[in-house]
Amino acid sequence: DGVWLIGDIITTSCRKAIDIGLNRWEYYVGENEKDAEQSRELWLQCYWWDKWYALMTGKQPLIYVGFCSCLPPKNLMNIGVSYSMTACSLVDAVNPDEIEQNLCYLALSRIIDDVFHNILYNDKFVGISNAGEKLDSFLTEISNTRGELFSLYRKMHENEDAQELLFHLKFAVITIFGYLSDLIIRFGNYSDVESDGRLLKELEILREERAAMCRDTLKQVIKVSTGPLVLKSVLYTLLIMFCMMTLCLNSQSRTTDLSLMLAVSNIYAHVIENPRTSPGDPPFKIALTRYTKMMLILTRICYESHMQNTSADKL
Repeated sequence: DGVWLIGDIITTSCRKAIDIGLNRWEYYVGENEKDAEQSRELWLQCYWWDKWYALMTGKQPLIYVGFCSCLPPKNLMNIGVSYSMTACSLVDAVNPDEIEQNLCYLALSRIIDDVFHNILYNDKFVGISNAGEKLDSFLTEISNTRGELFSLYRKMHENEDAQELLFHLKFAVITIFGYLSDLIIRFGNYSDVESDGRLLKELEILREERAAMCRDTLKQVIKVSTGPLVLKSVLYTLLIMFCMMTLCLNSQSRTTDLSLMLAVSNIYAHVIENPRTSPGDPPFKIALTRYTKMMLILTRICYESHMQNTSADKL
């Protein structure tokens, strides 16, 4: 329910921002610089959260980059960044030694934008005939997406100041790879491509990389367990735990996956029980308690499955 409520707020805010023209350069003509900069920052926030909501729900984003004729915030203008740049160019502009938060959010937003418009909701790849003729283009789009996401990940993952951004990025990778895997399966059902081994190979790569990113994200939760970021990332963590449950039930590394899930569940259980770390906001504490219980249930399901498989192996 919380995601849908947030979604209503996001979509309403984006719609109003478009209606008043924050996305168009004409809006800023004659505005004083202070107000103009605040409006540019607000539009970038709308652009990012629109993409975040698309990730959470699978719905097509409301804002397309083609709508953006305005300038970005001044800190991005100063380094030559604009909304018209490609995702690859934006990723290349990221300096790993001095992470610029707005640039990383813009780069990730543009990657998500391209995934939804160029692949997931592209008529060329959804409900098509002559699928075999489109296969090379389809696999190229997926390969480009993987390359851009991991290039951004490599630039950010060692920077201690980018940990919150890194959670967003990892969740984006996990979610996008899930969507692409589903599309590959559907694409492979067409008779003229079902026997092409490249689809199966790409599907295996996506699943392996998605599993590795799930594990990496849970390790990051353990790493920041004593900081405020552990509370900010609780929704991501719960959704990733659902992914981990599938992995744990089918993976050869069940013991490692189960240990990660148990460690993360215990972290949130201790946060709730400790008066010093338990959130003071009652609604958030209720939600956190509910999420933690769900994590413990998922972990218990995986544990029971692991014990049954272990018993079966012994027999």
